Amino acid sequence: LPSLQIEDINKEGFVFDLEKSISDKLDVYKRITSTNGITYVKTQFMDLEKQVDQRLLPFLSLYVMSLTTLGTKNQEYHEIEDEINLDLGGIQFDIDTKSVYNDLSTSGLLFELQGWALNTRSPKIFDFWKKILEETDFSTEKIAKIKTLIKSLASNTASFSESGHTVARSYAASKINRSYALDEYLSNVENTKFINDLNEKITNAEKDSESEIELFKTEIFAPLKEINEIVLNNIKNAKAKTIVHTDNDKHASELIKIFKES
Repeated sequence: LPSLQIEDINKEGFVFDLEKSISDKLDVYKRITSTNGITYVKTQFMDLEKQVDQRLLPFLSLYVMSLTTLGTKNQEYHEIEDEINLDLGGIQFDIDTKSVYNDLSTSGLLFELQGWALNTRSPKIFDFWKKILEETDFSTEKIAKIKTLIKSLASNTASFSESGHTVARSYAASKINRSYALDEYLSNVENTKFINDLNEKITNAEKDSESEIELFKTEIFAPLKEINEIVLNNIKNAKAKTIVHTDNDKHASELIKIFKES
């Protein structure tokens, strides 16, 4: 049978050539390589934890999922998704933790946007990012959608039954590591407790329509809207890192110029 020996492993790691350019608010990296005419764009906005207070931390994962659930005042999200699928390969939003291996105290949160498309279509990545972030409707008109999302999350406990040891390890690590502590609010035990508590409040409020509307308005949509304002402000004013991965250097430069101006 084929086998891998230690001496078969290359002692030198792969090095990918990146061309870096820096502006006041943006560090841009280009990687030009074979991508079959597809452009991949990733942007990270750092130090989100400095702007989001602890009161809002439990809402972060719900906020990210709501961006691809609620839709705008004029369009359901599935309609936007159809437009995305016509023009792009896809887009993605995420909030994640960043770790510094030799300085745990500097661990924090970052907001990440990703998109990929054929080279000729790739400028539309920025249009859809902007549309979703600026137009998502965090109002009581979207109660049914956010309620379905929360109830779905509350019923999903598969991670605990399938990988309980990983959950327990992460929870223990959260007591000594800031990155793991922040991650508890995005997933794992603390996040699950928060979603279950929120679901219980919703169930209790369903008995009275006025109470239900007030609950969603003040305790769910208001925090989500507040986070969205913080994210938009972060995008306008914070330091960002962007990597453009494509097979055409001229196209990469043009795409970076569009992004800087958008």
